[in-house]
Amino acid sequence: MRKLFKSFLFITLLLSFITAVSANIQVPTPQENTWVHDYANVISDAQEQAINEKCDELDVKGYAQLNIVTVEFLDGNSVTDYGTTLFNEWGIGDEESNNGVLILLSVGDRELGFMQGKGLETILPSSDLGTMADEVAVPLMSEDNYADGLVAYADAIHTHLMDYHNDDEVIPSEPVSDEVLAQQYYDEFMDGVKKTLLYFVLFVVFIVVAFQFILFATARFGRRYHRPYVDSRTIHHGRPVHRHTSSSRPAPRPSRSFSSSSSRSSSPSRSSSSRSSSRSNGGGSTRGSGGSRKF
Repeated sequence: MRKLFKSFLFITLLLSFITAVSANIQVPTPQENTWVHDYANVISDAQEQAINEKCDELDVKGYAQLNIVTVEFLDGNSVTDYGTTLFNEWGIGDEESNNGVLILLSVGDRELGFMQGKGLETILPSSDLGTMADEVAVPLMSEDNYADGLVAYADAIHTHLMDYHNDDEVIPSEPVSDEVLAQQYYDEFMDGVKKTLLYFVLFVVFIVVAFQFILFATARFGRRYHRPYVDSRTIHHGRPVHRHTSSSRPAPRPSRSFSSSSSRSSSPSRSSSSRSSSRSNGGGSTRGSGGSRKF
């Protein structure tokens, strides 16, 4: 139970940290009528036009919306966090197909980041984006040829998507029958039911775990701060002592045969002895328990 609580607490803190980091990232405002946002001023007008032509063709065909962004520094943020915030705030990609692609270059940090929308995860996975970056972009950027590297990278992405759609383009020879459509609708409906049931089960598990944690915390708090019952008969020399719980009665005290002066002289030592014994018997301790490339 303690390990489960630690895992839950770690996930909560991690999500809070990610949210706080995203809230502190300040991204620039996108420029209009262009796919190239050169805030680091490393791309010439001719190179920007060449990239825009490739991006326009991809957008017209509906294959992807490719955005190239350059900045001088990431202000201490990782290229993944900065790119994710920029991707979401700009709304890169078509709303329905989610086909956005972001290439982010930080010149001062010498880091190249790349990410794509969920609609392109199978067509243009991060592994392919990383391979293309290693082959055509990073070698040029390592020699400070940032613009040439971005042009080559945009060309590689354009070629990849064009080849994919040209190879996989299928023209149906006959219309789809009503039975096939009905089966497709049924499959989509069952997928939705399965997802709903899964979410419901996860919600129930979360409620049960949270309830168990509350019970555990309440019981532990109660044991820690519960004060034992002490009555007047358990007081000895001004300090509480534990009463005997066994069924046998304690042995009777021996009769005193010494004088009153002897009794008075021995009382302080006995009192001191009992106090020291009381101090030594107490206590104990409670033990708490996308992708990027450098160049």
